[in-house]
Order: sequence, then structure tokens, then C-alpha cells
Amino acid sequence: MPAPLIALLASLCIASLCSAQSRQIPAPKQTVPIAIHGATVHTLAGETIDDGYVIIMDGNIQLVGQGSPPIADDVHFIDAKGKHIYPGLVSIGTQLGLLETGATDVTHDHNELGDMTPEVKAVVAVNPDSDHLPVTRDTGILTAVIFPSGGRVPGRSSAIRLDGWTNEDLTILDDAGLVIDWPNNVRRSSRGGPFGYSESAEDASTDELDDLIEQARDWKQAYDAGERDHDLAMSAMQKVLSGSVPVYIKAQTIQQINSAVAWAKRHGLNPIIVGGANAPECAELLISENVPVVCNGVMSLPSRRDLPFDQQYTLPKRLHDSGINFCIATGGNGAHERRLPFHAGKAVAYGLPEDVAIEAISKHAASICGLGDSHGTIESGKSATLILTDGSPIDIRTKVYKAWIDGREISLESRHTELNDKYREKYDQLGR
Repeated sequence: MPAPLIALLASLCIASLCSAQSRQIPAPKQTVPIAIHGATVHTLAGETIDDGYVIIMDGNIQLVGQGSPPIADDVHFIDAKGKHIYPGLVSIGTQLGLLETGATDVTHDHNELGDMTPEVKAVVAVNPDSDHLPVTRDTGILTAVIFPSGGRVPGRSSAIRLDGWTNEDLTILDDAGLVIDWPNNVRRSSRGGPFGYSESAEDASTDELDDLIEQARDWKQAYDAGERDHDLAMSAMQKVLSGSVPVYIKAQTIQQINSAVAWAKRHGLNPIIVGGANAPECAELLISENVPVVCNGVMSLPSRRDLPFDQQYTLPKRLHDSGINFCIATGGNGAHERRLPFHAGKAVAYGLPEDVAIEAISKHAASICGLGDSHGTIESGKSATLILTDGSPIDIRTKVYKAWIDGREISLESRHTELNDKYREKYDQLGR
């Protein structure tokens, strides 16, 4: 193929990728105090405040109250009469910013080579210009915990804010916890026949996980004694071994959940079950060991033909009724992360109380992923990461009018809103 033709094709490919990048400009740092007043303030930390106000300074919530806010000359007032203020929603376990287009391999940054890669840190590969970020913000999701994928230990999750120029700007927690894809419960028979010894594929895989834990502990002891050189993978394991960050374990079945919790507790780790399709049947264990569940994919189909059609729809209600600490997530790859509030809405339609559903994608989600001290509720001293809506965020008819991340008012324009405006204008011009 002639060199000029190759260069032309390469430039066209690059141009097509660049055209998929978001054109949104990240919001500047807050410079003046903001007072949002006249709204119904859903603090999720106590009583809902009618005719309430929220005062924001230096990126944090300074004051929450009822009636008229204190008057000062330099305050920017926002009249929110008839509107609702909620904490920004939190999504856990997404690949937002790691996967742009399924059909384009060069946009796949979620999967590292190798089966055991604890040194991988998800935020390093996040694309700050991903088109999915502004699309996701449009439904009120302002914070996310992103997971790498692929292999038994794909790496470490990261908590990000959904607005910023660079990966560093996005980062809230660069290491939010280790991710493990727990092995399926598949049994292999030995050559001894049906009554002979059988080895579990799960047992073989957990041996590898045991080895990883033991190697990391041995390395730390030797490294502190000056007997070993720095090792990226082993040093990456130290936060989870010390208990300062959790281990997210993807597990669905009863046997997976029981064995995963037993394994984590045996090693002194803090597990969080991700998926948890059969978690209600493990309620006694999960409650006694204080293990939360990230309920994935409320809108998913049942895993077996013999299960009720609403098996996943009712999962959040069954978790709530069982007394398990849980939050709701989509379990998606990022392209459809904007649907998170509607997963919660589906759960309400199948019996989950609405206030619990909203907390499951804000307050409880923030608490489970380690952001409970700064996000998830509207309280003095917490991050001013808020949304202003005309109704409940889990109602598909609700519009998000404004949003703030750390006090910065962010744009709610996206590729979706641009296309909506474009084609509305088209049909206005056609007189339809």
C-alpha cells in the first residue's frame, strides 16, 4: 500500500477517535460563596428541609438551614423555589472512562495483560475527555468508583469526580480497593471415577490468591528489613492487607459468597461483595461479618430459566428486608451508566421504599466505597457535590437543572443534549 494512502487512513482513524472526545470545558474553581435557597433540601442525614437553603464556600457545604439564608455582599444567590436539592449520585463498579467504544479496540483501557495484576490502578487509564462523562452527569451521577477488569485480580479501583482536565483532577481516591473476580464453583472429577477424589477448580484458584497474600506479606517483612528491593505488585497489596482499603469481590452464588467472605476474613481483609444475586440467602453471614453488597444490574434478566422473571428487580428489596447493608449499581461498562437512577427506580416499582432507593445510590454507596465522610449527604463540612432537580432523581421524568462538584457549577451539556437540540431544530424548520 502506498505510503501517502497509509498516512491518509491513519489520519482518518485519529480524526474519528478525536471526534468522539467530549468538547465540554471543565468548570473553574469556585471563587465566590453560593447560596441556593427556596428549595426542598433532601439532606439524607436527617429530616428533609422545606424552603431550605445550602451555602457553599471553598468547595464545601458551609451551612444548611431553613428560611432565608444569611445575607452577604459577595454571595451569589440562586433562587431554587419549587426545586429539590440532593447529594450527587454515586456509581460503583463501572468502567466509565476506561472503555469508550466497544467496536474500537484502541479505546479499551479496562483490561491489563496478565491474570494477577494488583499493581494496576484504574484511574491512570481514565480518559478525562470521554464523551460518557458528561452524558452520565446529566442524570445526576457526579462520583464514580471505576473498576479494571480481566483476570483473577485485575487491579485496584479508583474513586473519581466526573469533571476535570486531567486524571489527577478527576481523582478522589487513586486506590479505593483491590478488585477480585471470584472463581465459579465448577468441579472437576479426577481419573478415579465418580466415587474417586474430585478437585474443585475454585480451590485451585484460591490457592493462587492465598499465594499472592502470603507473598505480599513476606515481601513487606523482608523489604522493611532491607532484604528485598521495591516491587510494584507487592507494594500495591499493602493497603488492602492493612485494612485501610477494602477488597471488592465479584460473587453471585451462595457458594461463591460464603467462600469469598470466609477467605477474606481468614486473611484479615475487609470484603465487599459485588453482584450478590444470592446475597439474601447469605444474610446471616453478611450481617454478622459486616460485609456490604453492591447490588449489580437491577434490570438484568434472571441467571437461570427456572427463576422468576423479577428475580433481579426484587433483589434490592430482599436485601433491604434481610437487613444487609447494600447499594445499587448498574454493573455496566460505562456507556449506559446514566441509567443508574432508573435501576433504583425499577427497584422501587418492585417494593423497595423510595427513600431507601435514593440512599442506595448516594448515601449508602458513598459510605460503602469509603467516601462517607465527604460525599453522599448534605451536611456542613462535606463536599458541595450536589444536584438541583425538579423531582425525585430516580424518576425518569425528572430533569437535573444544575449540578456542582466540589462547589464548581458544571455544564450539563453533552453529546446527547447537542443531538437533541439539533434534531428539534430540524423539525422546527420543517414545521412539524
